[in-house]
Amino acid sequence: MEYMNINIRNIVRSSVPPEVLKKLEIYVQLLLKWNRKINLVSRRCDEEDLWDMILDSLALRNILQDNTVKVIDIGSGGGFPIIVLAIAGYQNCISIELSTKKYIFLAEVARTLALPIHCINANVEDILHIVPDVISAKAVTDMANLFHLCRNMLIYEDPEGTSSCSNYAARDIQVVTYKQSNQSFELDALAMDWQFTISKHPLTYKTGTEIWQIKDIKPKREHQVL
Repeated sequence: MEYMNINIRNIVRSSVPPEVLKKLEIYVQLLLKWNRKINLVSRRCDEEDLWDMILDSLALRNILQDNTVKVIDIGSGGGFPIIVLAIAGYQNCISIELSTKKYIFLAEVARTLALPIHCINANVEDILHIVPDVISAKAVTDMANLFHLCRNMLIYEDPEGTSSCSNYAARDIQVVTYKQSNQSFELDALAMDWQFTISKHPLTYKTGTEIWQIKDIKPKREHQVL
């Protein structure tokens, strides 16, 4: 990826109120401290890299807009984007993290900053009774596997058999994820098993990076739930 000639931290400062900026600064320091012991993000990441990830996370605000939507983040790791969304005022955030050490970090950040976020230490495939409005994921896996992992949230059993996919129906959920513009081949693989519409939102300050917003999701084959 190629960065524009900009000061990332100044952009963040100009785009959030002072109380949000203060929490973001505390979050960055917690990340730097914990990352020395736990691989939350790449060990090569410095403070400026973390602010870059924060700016990426804040870009979701222009896509999601409504801060009351229920957002489930898959494989939250160091907390991007879900911790940043919670700091920025999203009121219904859920973090799913399989690593116990990373989960402990996320829960500690939520406690320290008094964030409206529910942290869950679990495999996303075991999440059966939480229905989000939005599923977010950053650097977790390819699109086909992501949809497979989240299939219990995306579709449900329909006893009336009214859907075109036997006894299963799709929920009105959108998926947002970060991808490079040259990763469109992942959509070809995804389209083998799923119907969907997609909007690509390029990050204006970072050449080649996009946020993919996927809606109107429906399974093509019943085996998607198995």
